[in-house]
Amino acid sequence: MPIQFFGEDLDANMGANSSFVPNGNAVDAQNDFLSRLSDINTADFESSTLGVSTHRLSFAGSTGTIEGILRSNRGSYVSNGSSGAFPTSGSQLWGSGSRFSIEFETPIVALGFFVQDIEVNPLSLQLDLVGGGTKDILIPSTVRAPNGGLTYFGFIDKDQPFTRVTFLEPTRGDGYGFDDITVAEQVQSVPEPSTILGTFMALGFGALLKKKGAKKDN
Repeated sequence: MPIQFFGEDLDANMGANSSFVPNGNAVDAQNDFLSRLSDINTADFESSTLGVSTHRLSFAGSTGTIEGILRSNRGSYVSNGSSGAFPTSGSQLWGSGSRFSIEFETPIVALGFFVQDIEVNPLSLQLDLVGGGTKDILIPSTVRAPNGGLTYFGFIDKDQPFTRVTFLEPTRGDGYGFDDITVAEQVQSVPEPSTILGTFMALGFGALLKKKGAKKDN
């Protein structure tokens, strides 16, 4: 079953000079997402050439690197930031005024990222699934948000791995900033609440039978 992670920090006073919120809702969502991954493979844009609109991304992790190719239409490129958009690490980010995609060399089951300055309408993703077909995901951000807001969105879906994600084109006149994109080929096995409850019930029932057996022997 898919799991989503979402947090946003909105402040009407953030505006064009907004900056990273180190202890806000977005970071809480990121930490929750990262805690579910077996290996954290993250790409930023610090080694990218300013103004470049298509290039390779290396998602480096502790056990290896996942490679991807970022392709964009006109209006998306590496930058130092703009009005309302800012890096969440280092000094560079991916600024987008149109759709762009990342194609991965291996199937991916988890994706998370920071995005800034979602104002006019929510951002949508389209996944190209392994085996064919696509899946759309709408990020539940606040509509008509103030300039300079910070959002983190992530999801895990072990049952529907994908090889490409497309960040769909924003409405005319709007643009976003992206940074610290994390992907994973596998995630930790975390029991669902019903599974945990069933385990405790089984343990309790086993202890009860053991206790009754001991009384019978006496």
